[in-house]
Amino acid sequence: MPVYEEKVISPLAVRFSQEHIRTTFRNSLPLDDVVALVEPQEGFGPYDVVLKAPFPNIEVARWRPSRSKSQYGMASTPEDAVHWFAKDNRRLYVLQRAATKLWPKKVGVEVDVLFTVPSELLKKYDSSTAGLFAALGESHCKSCIWNWMSAVSPPSGSINMFLEKAAMRRLELDDSLCTLTDLVSLPRAAGAGAAGAAGAPAKGSEDETFTASTSSGENENDANEENANLEA
Repeated sequence: MPVYEEKVISPLAVRFSQEHIRTTFRNSLPLDDVVALVEPQEGFGPYDVVLKAPFPNIEVARWRPSRSKSQYGMASTPEDAVHWFAKDNRRLYVLQRAATKLWPKKVGVEVDVLFTVPSELLKKYDSSTAGLFAALGESHCKSCIWNWMSAVSPPSGSINMFLEKAAMRRLELDDSLCTLTDLVSLPRAAGAGAAGAAGAPAKGSEDETFTASTSSGENENDANEENANLEA
């Protein structure tokens, strides 16, 4: 029985599940070096560009965290709504960096939408900003905090307000989408069956809302694929 479905969403509409992330992957490759390996490809549907990453899809779940924690001196942000959270925080950082470089284009990325919130995510969640920011590096200094909103805000120069507003509307919509039916599907591959794109798992309940359900260990998806060295 499938435990996830492949969909497309803006990486900027996905939030971090941890307040602090390391600056390298397991193979010691710096995150910032991997950003250059992310390939922008022709978009489809509402997206101008779809990113192709050099690592497996990030896993996301829709969830309302039960509490905030403040470990690194950042003000606590109340979690008053459900959002998309990533299980793979380092990969999310890489994808957000790549997406901000293309701003204000509407950027999407293929993700694995989990049908339930994995216990691993529940245990490691420690964000004091509802997943909006992430502190980078071994030191927990405020100057090392990643915030994609700051990355797309130029200190000077002109901006195209029409494109800016269109990009923000797409992000707000992605953030608010709650069901598999609402999320953007992958283009159907030639000869693909009812399950959609080739290699995608069969769909579960299309109208299932992913909010606060949790899973036991046996229902968690194991992401240890061939690119395991780029695990988050």
